[in-house]
Amino acid sequence: MLSQFFMMAVLAAVGTDSAATFEAPVQLMAGDQTMGRKRLYPSPAMFDLDGDKKPEMIIGDLIGNLTVSRRAGKTWGEPEPLRSKDGEPLRFHNW
Repeated sequence: MLSQFFMMAVLAAVGTDSAATFEAPVQLMAGDQTMGRKRLYPSPAMFDLDGDKKPEMIIGDLIGNLTVSRRAGKTWGEPEPLRSKDGEPLRFHNW
């Protein structure tokens, strides 16, 4: 926590001469469907789960569901439950 605060302070102190600009937000697609539909506060993170040097998108939500979506060309594959080694769907209970 302290290191994160320090890094933010360093970045703030460095600054730039121009204001940051961002592109318009883009709705990610999983095939023909929008990613994260019918999910309460979906929160994505990127991580290479299978060691193929291509990151998968892990998506958690407020209810505790954990899913993984793999890259499928220019879109993402349909999210599927993230499973443990024994094949059981993983859940993260945050209440």
